[in-house]
Amino acid sequence: MTRSWFGVDTQQVEVFSLREPVHDGVVEIFAHYRRGMDHVCAFRDEALRYAESRGAITSGIDRARVFEYGEHRELRAVLVWRRGVHGEALQLLDIEKGLPIFERQSAWPVGFSIEDNLLRYRVVKESDSGDPEVVEGTY
Repeated sequence: MTRSWFGVDTQQVEVFSLREPVHDGVVEIFAHYRRGMDHVCAFRDEALRYAESRGAITSGIDRARVFEYGEHRELRAVLVWRRGVHGEALQLLDIEKGLPIFERQSAWPVGFSIEDNLLRYRVVKESDSGDPEVVEGTY
């Protein structure tokens, strides 16, 4: 069954899917291509929690991960979107609230890992001089 915020009768192509079992259920993230856009949906136990669309060629979805954050095991999703020719954008979502927490844009591919219920990421910014500047962060 095709799951998106469009009906099953809408012409669309699934371009990404992730199904991640979590402590008391499942999180699913799907991306469908339709009319030049990637439409991303995040579901928690089959209920739509988040939806967003971006241009498929220059800003479409590239990859995603789900993890449990902190001692209370709050569900988070990391989405990595294409951004232009070389860049990417890392977006962190609160799955339970269905809201974005932050987005970090990078001139080059984003690096990230999830260790000990924490997200560690690396983005590359263009400095005023035009030289790349590596910025690392933890959430």
